[in-house]
Amino acid sequence: MTSRKRDQWIIGVLVAAMLIVLTALMQIHFHGGGISGTTYREVIEHEIWHLQNAVSLYYLHTNEYPSHLEDLRTDPGIRGWRGPYTHRLEDPFGDTYLYENVNGDVVITSLAGGTEGGPITSKGME
Repeated sequence: MTSRKRDQWIIGVLVAAMLIVLTALMQIHFHGGGISGTTYREVIEHEIWHLQNAVSLYYLHTNEYPSHLEDLRTDPGIRGWRGPYTHRLEDPFGDTYLYENVNGDVVITSLAGGTEGGPITSKGME
């Protein structure tokens, strides 16, 4: 075996070993508890914040609040609608965010797939 072929073989073996290690680490991270409840909570809080902003922008454009969150994604036929204002209405667990509007007091909640900390809500997130 020439020196060049031997070097190529060693590089090939090293690359294959690195791919095996990276694949194992990804499996552990995504399927073995690598994403903690705190991280999920932070992601959900960020998404709720994004939805709150989308509701505010919807209100600025239409001068009324959406009847339900789907109005942020699909044109409800209201004058001034310039959306879609968001594309994602589900939390990381696939559950739809809950939307409540009482006289302009908008609350968005995620049941967070049963997160130990309880429901995550926009109330008090300002």
